[in-house]
Amino acid sequence: MSLAKMPCILVVVTMGYLAVIQFGNFLSIGTYGRWRSESLDEVYLKESAKYVRAPVNRVRTWMGLDANDVVVRGSELYYLPDIEHVMGRSFLAQRRRNSHLALKEEPSDERTKSPLPAILDFDRELREQGIRLVLMPTPSKAMFAGRGEAPMQNAGFASFLTVMAKHGIPVLDLAPHFAEREKKGEPLFLKTDSHWTPETMRLSAELLAELIRERGLVPAGRTEGFEVTFRKVTNEGDLAVLHYGVEKKRWRETVTVSSVGLGEGPLRWTPAPDAPVLLLGDSFTNVFSLDAMNWGVSGGLGETLSVVLGFSIDRIVRNADGAFASRQELIRQRERLEGKAVVVWQFAARELSFGDWKRLPMPKRGSDASDDPGGEGAIEIAGTIAQVAKVPPLTRAPYRQAVMEVKLKKVSGSNGELPAELVLLGIAIDDRKPTALSKWKAGEKVKVRAVPWSEVEKQYGRLHRFALEDPEYELLDTRRVWMVQEP
Repeated sequence: MSLAKMPCILVVVTMGYLAVIQFGNFLSIGTYGRWRSESLDEVYLKESAKYVRAPVNRVRTWMGLDANDVVVRGSELYYLPDIEHVMGRSFLAQRRRNSHLALKEEPSDERTKSPLPAILDFDRELREQGIRLVLMPTPSKAMFAGRGEAPMQNAGFASFLTVMAKHGIPVLDLAPHFAEREKKGEPLFLKTDSHWTPETMRLSAELLAELIRERGLVPAGRTEGFEVTFRKVTNEGDLAVLHYGVEKKRWRETVTVSSVGLGEGPLRWTPAPDAPVLLLGDSFTNVFSLDAMNWGVSGGLGETLSVVLGFSIDRIVRNADGAFASRQELIRQRERLEGKAVVVWQFAARELSFGDWKRLPMPKRGSDASDDPGGEGAIEIAGTIAQVAKVPPLTRAPYRQAVMEVKLKKVSGSNGELPAELVLLGIAIDDRKPTALSKWKAGEKVKVRAVPWSEVEKQYGRLHRFALEDPEYELLDTRRVWMVQEP
């Protein structure tokens, strides 16, 4: 054997030896043992876990552990992306392919990763219209899994706060306040769900109202009467459904939720388009408000913030995709900026690592895009499917209902004023099962009955939506209709 080959052999032998040691620790007292022995905080707090995180997760998947992105720890369930956000490298760090810190990115991952350009653009465009932006990144259960320790933040969060402060963008950092609540022995999050408890949500609304008042972002003196009632709700959370399936209901919990009404009548709270505050939110805003989430109605962040502030607010909310979904809805409903003094942007903290931070062009106040297909009531529409939204496997989408978008071309119908192209929306998942709509393919010809989207938006607009890919924003002004039924 030549001496030139000796260094290579030594490297291979050394790497193999270290791999055996690492795998032995993993199976005995290492990461695997700790995850299963409920010492989850030890795993989080080990600095070296940042480097072995991805391989460990892959091995767990091969072994059939923590399937469907759910991690079991004692009597609580955790969402794996929340853990990965906390454990991962800084979301502000530029990723390099084949880096020792990050696995090679998937070719299909074309999202805009850094949140800074989108947030700074959004703030600038709102300021041009005399509106202030407030950010509310919402902590996850994973941040507080280290019992008795300080909240665990992604390595880039402190720098993120510094950048926002430099640009004068208020950020409501909820983690320290949550930590104080946890010290008192009060639960922060639902055991079987990825969302906060009603009490934690109310605390967040109070802190948000305090920030808005202290900054002088809304006029004083507005007061309205609200009637708040309370009731108990028993449910299995989204993580229980995702992990065990809808048929296995071994994980259930009971909480006390509120319901906000207007005045003395039975009317439920509704968004006020003429209010000075607009809340953009995701499922954290929706969880105690949207009936489809099974945790109550009319008692979410928007309703509770109205009670705390003393006046109704406006709200645009979509489950999931907090990095862009609510902003897209705002662009489609441009008139909602009229009379606004402040826009609160609530999104799950994990979006900072995994969200698609698109830079969306903000409209000026007063412009509007009509979704009226040109007539009252349901009309027959025929067309060819030009594009369908992607629907992920149901094992990774634990929604009771979800909406899907379809682009139609060569449109014709009973109303001669129809445009040549439409965006058709309809139920793609019902009772957590796919509908016929979810199986539509591009190129097929369809005939449906539909009504203007504006007629049903209050009922279906907050559901999770599988949206069409539209990187050039060509569909923002395309008319939208709702599929009532297939004739």
